[in-house]
Amino acid sequence: MNRFTFSLLALIFSSISSWAISVTCTEGELENLVTDNTVSELTITGSMDARDFSFIYNNLTNLTTLDISNVTIKAYTCSGSESYFGIRSTFNANVIPQISFFGSSIQSIKLPQSLVAIDYAAFAGCKSLTAISIPATVTEIGPSAFYNSGLTSVEISAPTIGENAFARCENLASATISTAVRTIGSSAFMACKNLASVEIPAEAGLEYIGDNAFAGTALTNFQFAACPNLTYIGKWAFAGTAMVSINLPEGISEVPEGVLFGNKATTTAKTVTSIPYSATSVGNYAYYGNSNLKRLFIPNNVTYIGDNAFEGTGITVVGTQPMTPPELGVDVFKGVNDGDKQATLYVNKGAETLYQTTDQWKDFIIEIDSVSSVKATKVNRLKAYFNDRILLITASTNILGVNIADETGMTLTAASPEATTTSIDTEAMMGRMYIVRVTLDDNSVETIKLLRK
Repeated sequence: MNRFTFSLLALIFSSISSWAISVTCTEGELENLVTDNTVSELTITGSMDARDFSFIYNNLTNLTTLDISNVTIKAYTCSGSESYFGIRSTFNANVIPQISFFGSSIQSIKLPQSLVAIDYAAFAGCKSLTAISIPATVTEIGPSAFYNSGLTSVEISAPTIGENAFARCENLASATISTAVRTIGSSAFMACKNLASVEIPAEAGLEYIGDNAFAGTALTNFQFAACPNLTYIGKWAFAGTAMVSINLPEGISEVPEGVLFGNKATTTAKTVTSIPYSATSVGNYAYYGNSNLKRLFIPNNVTYIGDNAFEGTGITVVGTQPMTPPELGVDVFKGVNDGDKQATLYVNKGAETLYQTTDQWKDFIIEIDSVSSVKATKVNRLKAYFNDRILLITASTNILGVNIADETGMTLTAASPEATTTSIDTEAMMGRMYIVRVTLDDNSVETIKLLRK
């Protein structure tokens, strides 16, 4: 074989291996339009339904690039013994069908601009899929939709992110959550071991974070202050992360079980953790093993703290508002007051006798103080005052977050200025007394009560 013949054959085989075609389809007819199953790049216009997605899944095993951006996905109901993708017999319009690309070699896909949902496990196990643009029209990303896929980053505007939607995407390093997102389902990003950044805009609409949602990720921070509507966080939601700022949002009724279990953050900063004013209880193992947790504030509404909640923490100072000691589970402060190690507990005058005679509480060095903001904060680093209806805040260092709550602990507004000064218009806020909590760039938290005249 001469060199010319060899080069020609190489060119032919190269062309075959990267063969690209374009077709205009009517739903159910794709198998009649694509006659060579070795196609690797395919552009489809027109309309498709579940039958066409099934044809792609079962026959176009070499397909790496698919453009269906100008396709309308039609509804389809199977007849007789007909079925596609398991036992499913009915498929909705404008939805990528369940498991339709499960484990495929797809590397690039352009989705229809009329798409409203991505169904169960549609792209699960697509290891070669490193990027995808999810149209703003999508309202739901279904359970396990991108489970264990190769995504490295993702931008999401769908109001609902289903359970396990991005779980075990080990290459996923960042996610951007738009103001439209309301629900992050259970285990949605669990075990995304390289997920270090979740970008959340100010005044985000997020309301719900499910169990294990970010467990086992590389997160060091979550912008709770940007989520004024967040009222539910599930059990173990941030377990095994490296969260440096660990102040949960006002509005939740309890600190969830295991929410920050085994926090891996290491820092020399004496982090102040304030349990939200809205919370009445702290779940079992909530802060277990948080060695960087040095100072703690327990607000007046807390009546119960669960088993091992603060075991293995680095707590040295606790300020507690309740006049009656909160009920404690088993080994709540194990390791905090063991042997020669003993932390200081500040209580309000008149409450000292009850704390001194109550199991586990009596193990602290008990001091009497007017407990309103943990005595652990350094308010001299911060100035906050009203100029008419404008609240002005200045600090000696950058302000990462501001949370303003009423006397009951209900959040009225939040901001993330990332500057040394900020101003907040309180014209629309009800009431006169405000609890202002300011997170500074060393992750300490200053809490001030202000009266607006």
